[in-house]
Amino acid sequence: MTRWEPQTLTFLLLRLNDWVRPVRLTADLLVRERMISKYADTFVKNLSLLGRLSLTQRGHYSQIKEGIGWLLRSEEGNKAVEKGLSAKDLEIKRACYNFAFQFGCVSPLLLVVKALADRDPAVRTLAISKGGLIPATDAVKHSLERALTDSLRTSSPQGPSDFCRKVSE
Repeated sequence: MTRWEPQTLTFLLLRLNDWVRPVRLTADLLVRERMISKYADTFVKNLSLLGRLSLTQRGHYSQIKEGIGWLLRSEEGNKAVEKGLSAKDLEIKRACYNFAFQFGCVSPLLLVVKALADRDPAVRTLAISKGGLIPATDAVKHSLERALTDSLRTSSPQGPSDFCRKVSE
């Protein structure tokens, strides 16, 4: 097998939306060949690009997204997602938190505590909506109070007030 650099994968992901159908099909085939643990970090670094691809009309990405999802649920993928929780790029960080909450890549308690302590209000809001029942430690209460006062917080019927009730019980 030929040695490929991680940047090659980014280029191939872009080509998934090429206007020339044979280019799209070739990119699809080559991206599938790279759905291996060696590329987990690179797929995480391109989560925002993959999200944008989902908004395009040229290709059908459901199988690609599913394959990447399976890769990121592997042991190496979990490590890549966990690293992504500290990404400087907000889209990548948020995508990693969403993925981790959805697929349990990280201990739920650790994930909620880490998300509540994050500087990003969207991540803290996600922790509130996904938090469930966690121990009411002083650190969690402080982080929860901070998250509840976020000006960018979204409210939902089962959001902050329901979460507060569970933590205080």
